[in-house]
Amino acid sequence: MIEASALDYTILRPTWFTHADEADCDITRKGELEKGTVKSQKSLAAFIASLMEAPKNIPVKTLA
Repeated sequence: MIEASALDYTILRPTWFTHADEADCDITRKGELEKGTVKSQKSLAAFIASLMEAPKNIPVKTLA
């Protein structure tokens, strides 16, 4: 429903989290094979913060 709308959106589909002190992020788009499934909570927080600061850098997509 969201994907069929005219709204700007980003859907995040993170999988498994660690408490590691690292902030790196691999981005895969919907339909692409995931590059890795384990991400640190710090990485997810940094990515979400970057989206909030500059949402147009990641246009209408579903990300993993």
